Amino acid sequence: MALGPQFSLYHGSGAIDLKVGDVIEPRGGVAYATTDRSVAEKQAAIGYKKADQGRLFGRVYKVEPIGETETPDIHPTQRTSSSGFRVTEALDDVSSNFDKSKFMGA
Repeated sequence: MALGPQFSLYHGSGAIDLKVGDVIEPRGGVAYATTDRSVAEKQAAIGYKKADQGRLFGRVYKVEPIGETETPDIHPTQRTSSSGFRVTEALDDVSSNFDKSKFMGA
């Protein structure tokens, strides 16, 4: 599905060092982005917990698809790509809301 110019895509991540031109690589076959910036902000706030990096901030990036995108029926603001997404702009740092002790069951 091609996105029209009225759509901006965002990717939220615990990776805070991505630069313009870097690629959000597919993991498990797909990379993810969203048209809803608030969803990207939530992902940035918790994204690092999967990698257990313990960072204080995540970051929201504006991205563009490298290839074709799909829109899952159950997540209409989500876009997936088997080719990935290219970073076009680094946007906001987002404070982490992850409590490692709760996650680890301590």
